[in-house]
Amino acid sequence: MSNADAKWKKLWESNHLPKCKLAELKDYLKSVGLPMSGDVSVLAKRVGMHLDVKHLDLFVLQEGQKTSPFELKAPNLRKIVAQLGMDPSGDKDELHFSLIEHLKKKNVSKSSAAAGGEASGSGNVDEDKGVLMAEQILEMKDDFQAILSASGINITTDSSVSSMRKAYLKLSLLIHPDKLQNLFPDATKAFQCLVNAYERLSKPESFMEEEDEEEDRKTKAKRSNDGCHRTRIFCPRLVLQYL
Repeated sequence: MSNADAKWKKLWESNHLPKCKLAELKDYLKSVGLPMSGDVSVLAKRVGMHLDVKHLDLFVLQEGQKTSPFELKAPNLRKIVAQLGMDPSGDKDELHFSLIEHLKKKNVSKSSAAAGGEASGSGNVDEDKGVLMAEQILEMKDDFQAILSASGINITTDSSVSSMRKAYLKLSLLIHPDKLQNLFPDATKAFQCLVNAYERLSKPESFMEEEDEEEDRKTKAKRSNDGCHRTRIFCPRLVLQYL
């Protein structure tokens, strides 16, 4: 580690970044390719986020690859933030802060789980990767193409069934409940999301038929006269006409 890196790490660990000079903060941001606009507090926060990512190894999975939040393009960044249930309408600093804070919390949980695994003699890199992938699949929910593409194989509605199956099998080896049930409480839910994504994309016609049948049932229910009865209306004026 260089003297400069050691200096910044020490400042990061001691939470003294806001005490840095504006020129120092700008130099750091320039060296890592981040924007240098803003006052001292803004730049210190931006530097702190970058150091969090660097020293805590914070990342998201994009097509199965570890990706720094700062490498995400704006549309992907907003999409991931929205999937996590946070406001995607902020500026890039706000989006990075939301995402990095979320990743830091996950990192704490992961560290706690790892400590427990070391105590019991269990845990390995594949299991950690499986837990991260399962979490990401749950966050993507109904984005079926994104779920299967997390395998590293780009999947669209036009992909062949064999490609979809290959992506599904690759992911199922990582997140199968039998492998993660003692490490991740929602392993079964994540696996069900994966299965649903594969089935929805590989057999769309089956679900279209089900959706059409459901729509027909709803339409018939709206048009049905079941439960209705005739009501006689007595009109005094009409009766008088015939007297």
